[in-house]
Amino acid sequence: MALQEDYIERVYAGWLGKVIGVRLGGNIENWTYERIERTFGEVTGYLHEFKNFAADDDTNGPMFFLRALDDYTHTRDITAEQMGLTWLNYAPDSHGFYWWGGYGRSTEHTAYLNLKNGIMAPRSGSIEQNGTAVAEQIGGQIFIDVWGMIAPGNPSLAAEYAEKAASVSHDGNGKYGGMFIAACVAAAFAKDNVHTIIEEGLAVIPADCEYARVTRDVIAFHAAHPDNWRDAFRYVKANYGYDKYPGHCHIIPNSAVIVLSLLYGEGDFSRSINICSMCGWDTDCNVANVGAIIGVMHGLSAIDMSWRQPINDFLCCSSVIGSLNILDLPWCASYIAKLGYRVTGEPVPAEWRGILDETAAKFHFEYPGSTHAFRLDSDEPLHATGVISNTDEAAAFGKRSLRVLFDRVQGGLGYRAYLQTYYRPQDFNDSRYDPSFSPIVYPGQTVSVQVMVPASNGFRVKARLFIKDGNANRCHYSEAVELPAGEWTRLQYDIPAMNGVCIEQAGEPADGASRAVDPRRRAVERQLPRRAGGKLHRAAVVGRLYVQRENDAALRRPPPHQFPCARRHPFVCGGARAGRQTRAAEERQRLSHVERGGVALEARTGDGHSRDDGREPVPNCRRRQRPDRLCRRGSSVFERNDRLFQCGRQPHVVLRFFR
Repeated sequence: MALQEDYIERVYAGWLGKVIGVRLGGNIENWTYERIERTFGEVTGYLHEFKNFAADDDTNGPMFFLRALDDYTHTRDITAEQMGLTWLNYAPDSHGFYWWGGYGRSTEHTAYLNLKNGIMAPRSGSIEQNGTAVAEQIGGQIFIDVWGMIAPGNPSLAAEYAEKAASVSHDGNGKYGGMFIAACVAAAFAKDNVHTIIEEGLAVIPADCEYARVTRDVIAFHAAHPDNWRDAFRYVKANYGYDKYPGHCHIIPNSAVIVLSLLYGEGDFSRSINICSMCGWDTDCNVANVGAIIGVMHGLSAIDMSWRQPINDFLCCSSVIGSLNILDLPWCASYIAKLGYRVTGEPVPAEWRGILDETAAKFHFEYPGSTHAFRLDSDEPLHATGVISNTDEAAAFGKRSLRVLFDRVQGGLGYRAYLQTYYRPQDFNDSRYDPSFSPIVYPGQTVSVQVMVPASNGFRVKARLFIKDGNANRCHYSEAVELPAGEWTRLQYDIPAMNGVCIEQAGEPADGASRAVDPRRRAVERQLPRRAGGKLHRAAVVGRLYVQRENDAALRRPPPHQFPCARRHPFVCGGARAGRQTRAAEERQRLSHVERGGVALEARTGDGHSRDDGREPVPNCRRRQRPDRLCRRGSSVFERNDRLFQCGRQPHVVLRFFR
């Protein structure tokens, strides 16, 4: 069958729903219904805040087990044994990725040790090998959503793939649960009614199995009592609770909660996942399955931005390959959809071809609402609120771009938009599932971006790119370029050879030289379909690329480019003297470990200027206004991924400055 016109966006919505569910249920996993009700009452949104949400087995498994289709074959000829070998290829041994609870207790640990010792799938997960209790735990359905996403509208095909994938570690009802969930996800591409979707899921598993019987019982209870989900949960707990089944986390009680949530949520994304989280038990797994099904069924329009913004398209994983552990959700969706087109044999639409085969820019922002995990930062002492949003108002290519807005800007301060290209333990609240990372940007690569300042802008703006060396806490910059209003400008930074660096951030800020204006509060709005950032305010602005070393406040920068000020008061550009330039060039060769980088702007008001050598800024004696007021340097925004650097269709940035 021909794929839906919005297939790719529906995959993104389904995967987004999965990740939202994991985050919502993550910190109340294994809580009881009573404890959740006593602690939180009615759940209506996220219960916890995170610096960055750490890795989780519910998202590790789907993204890496799916690689079997790349590594072996995407056809129906793929075997359970090949899927088992994929476990050994990508999952660390006995740490991270799964719950390693011991042989005969943790299903995944048991299966992994079987595989490691030559007991191949499907024997590795069979009842004959491991016993019923181990084989029928919940893992059979928590890693499985993606197999429905690669078989849109074809539940039987989804179940065929899911059976092989689940059999690596599960059997019996544990395997049937995987087949049921995959079929429901596949059906959700073509059906818009949860009752029909559940029936499609039941059609692929034995009618007389325990999983099907419990599902039918929950459906019957809902038909008789459609108004109160809490009564339905009490029924589930009394008849199919944890006390009725062996093992740490049996699939049957949790499957009943999933079906209950789908039915009583009535297709509403927020209501469905909130009900599921309030039921308790294996909350992250259950809510994630529900979120994936409803996300696919209704698409992005059903998912409120309050669920999306805290995630910001970032996904942390914990495979054995560090560079694959820093992902963004649009990339995940594109990877899943690419395999979906291969499996179905359908051609990729022309507008998505470059994105799915990764010849286009890595950060394209073509998924509505996507941000690709870009972040904002500023040096504003009085707090400037920055907001990023996806927009279709302008684009260098494609249809969409990323807009960045700061509600206040001041001369001499930095306002940055950047992408984090390496993570450290302090970037997370915990080390759950033990992630480790490799940088995703390296010296010797080329970063490029398309930038535009709208014709209505009242500022002269320069932009540049940067990277940050995390080991040395220093930033490196490219040369600044003045941007012609209303025209797209391509910026490029050839990252120089450096030893011992770890590039931790990268980006592109803009430098703007304004006309003489009053000091009232201003907003700075930027649009950047690939990366962006910048800073400006009254008077003049200096722009250049920079790098900064960790634990070293001093910036190592090439000479800045000064923008003429509308006023005649002169100002000095730090590092402009020949001697300083030479010293900066020498230090640049000695840099070790780039942690942060991007395009930085330095707005100078004439009251003082920054020093490159770390000494106090020098007041400008020609001005009598507040001699103690010193300008501060600013920085940055970044871009990453070598595929992006070399592609023909480059990313773009729009900077808008207005009062």
